[in-house]
Amino acid sequence: MAKITSRNPSDEARVVQDQANPVQAPDRTAAGGRGPKDDRAMADPGAAQSHPGWGRWGPDDERGTLNHIGPDEVRRASALVRTGEVLRLAQLLSAKTPVPSHRCGLQHFMTRDGGDYAAGAGRPDGFQFAEDAVMMPLHIGTHMDALCHAWYDDKLYNGYLGDTIRSTTGAARLGIEKMPPIVTRGILLDLVRLKGRLLADIADQELVHREHAWGGEG
Repeated sequence: MAKITSRNPSDEARVVQDQANPVQAPDRTAAGGRGPKDDRAMADPGAAQSHPGWGRWGPDDERGTLNHIGPDEVRRASALVRTGEVLRLAQLLSAKTPVPSHRCGLQHFMTRDGGDYAAGAGRPDGFQFAEDAVMMPLHIGTHMDALCHAWYDDKLYNGYLGDTIRSTTGAARLGIEKMPPIVTRGILLDLVRLKGRLLADIADQELVHREHAWGGEG
């Protein structure tokens, strides 16, 4: 089943588009997956007329603007490293991680601990271990959404239809598994430090203004 989201990256650095060397989306038919031939009927041929970005990398593209990132962009981004300092930008996951009211929060359970051994669990040759499990909605904390996560008027990116996403089969197109690893130049906007107040207190319009001022696409 294709997933709508699946990643909690440690770096939320925004992808900056570079139009110099767009990368063509790979043909996945050779790998035995769902390919352009058997899914073409899902796409709306007229949708690209009202959405200039649709069809830019062909009618079967499922990567979107990540096609802008190729080997040249990765090399240029790598050359920008100066200090090698690593910053953790991800939100730590716990039972206290904020979550919308219509979703359950993160639930963390120990499935084996010292109590099991005290109760008589086997310990071959003295070996003991602890295990835990997590139940959580994938749309929580720092994560990356797939292109199938949200849409308007029954149309997804590139004209694919909203009814291709079903609870029984997942996303037939635009799932998170179609997103390649991302290595590129990023822009860190520390608006909390700049404005001197919490992010929740900064108006959306201020965020958009700063993003445009520092070279973002909005």
